[in-house]
Amino acid sequence: MAAFKLDQVQADAILDIRLYQLARLEIEKILAERAEKKKRLKEIEAPPRPPARALEDDPRRARRPGREVRRQAAQRSFSAGEELA
Repeated sequence: MAAFKLDQVQADAILDIRLYQLARLEIEKILAERAEKKKRLKEIEAPPRPPARALEDDPRRARRPGREVRRQAAQRSFSAGEELA
């Protein structure tokens, strides 16, 4: 303190500022770690998704060629006000 000509109050204020800065950095690290853990928890708790390849190979989900044509015809009929027989 004598080398810088500071009194006790000034020296304590400088130390308090440094201590506050260090504490703030630690708080930021803890909050970042908490956010990462929350994200990981959501990933773990989420229901498992089947691989995309498995859906493509599923015969129940296969596209049927006539299905789309029938749907379009039905939509045209309804939009024109016609009734389906």
